[in-house]
Amino acid sequence: MGHPAEPRRDAMELSGSLLPRYDSISIQATEGMPINHLTQTFAECFAHNDWARDRLLQLSAALDDAALDRRFDIGPGSLRAVFQHLYGAERTWSERWGVSGAAGLRKGTDITNRVELAESWRTLAAARSGWLAQLSDAELDRDIRYTIPAGRSYTHRLAHLMTHLCNHGVHHRAQALNMLRQLGIRPVWLDYLGFRVDQPERTAAVPVMAFARRMFAFGDWANGELLDAAAGIEPALLDRPFDIGMGSIRRNLSHVRDAEAWWLENWTGDSLPPFPAFDESASLDELRQRYRDTAAARDAYLDRQTDTDLGRMVRASPRPGILREFPLGSVLLQLGFHGTHHRAQTLNMLRRCGGVTPELDYIDYVEFHETTG
Repeated sequence: MGHPAEPRRDAMELSGSLLPRYDSISIQATEGMPINHLTQTFAECFAHNDWARDRLLQLSAALDDAALDRRFDIGPGSLRAVFQHLYGAERTWSERWGVSGAAGLRKGTDITNRVELAESWRTLAAARSGWLAQLSDAELDRDIRYTIPAGRSYTHRLAHLMTHLCNHGVHHRAQALNMLRQLGIRPVWLDYLGFRVDQPERTAAVPVMAFARRMFAFGDWANGELLDAAAGIEPALLDRPFDIGMGSIRRNLSHVRDAEAWWLENWTGDSLPPFPAFDESASLDELRQRYRDTAAARDAYLDRQTDTDLGRMVRASPRPGILREFPLGSVLLQLGFHGTHHRAQTLNMLRRCGGVTPELDYIDYVEFHETTG
């Protein structure tokens, strides 16, 4: 099998090189900003998506057509195809929701020129932002009925569909970053906290607790599905080296849980613990139990918090000499989408190991939840 690949450290550990070179960063909650509006939480998530979109477009600006169309055994298959898919999904969902002007924009598969695609993408985002600014929390409970190209119809609440789209972007951006790295482009930090650090003066809403709890429930389900899938491959393949994410299936699975446990320790303890070292000996059963224990402790902690508490500042030191300080609500958003990013990587590893790759979109979780009750 050869020597294991050098593990790629999480962006929080590499923050000194991927972020502005500040030894201490403090991102404050915005005073006077309402914190109990779910529409504002969605506005924040879409703002992060738009920022990450522009970062990816900037990174790829110097690539020629051959690079944009180079085939990869990842996601839609090429960087251009990822961009078309991301834009196309946003356009399709916006049209279904009734965003003014969305139906008049060209479909993603009809736009091959990157400049034209970027222009349509930003036009769509502006229309969506204007629509969202007029939306009330009550309207998020509205049912949306839609039909997919295969002919099957579904009905879901608008809030679920918006959550799905935000999460969908995180999943495919992980694929795009991997492609860019293989094309010789140094990756950047696209996590939500990277967005907050990059724009520290930006007015930002603190999320509502209900949204954070829903994202954690989704993550717990998706992590369980992924652990089940990992149990179906040969144990030795858990440590097969990949130049993706943390370097192997076992490392990726461990990292998602370790990140939650580390942040929880920062929320509840008096010290500033270092990010935990990877446990090479952890079996899947041990990892599963650690996930369960962390989720139980996290939920018990959140049970004691209110929406007001989400503006409280929490401190963390990912490595000696580096201090980070964020509102608790911002960290909850970070963790909710952080798992999606690394699960996208793990799914690719599993498929390349011949394993079964479960459907882990947020809307799949909604379907599962509604089916099983």
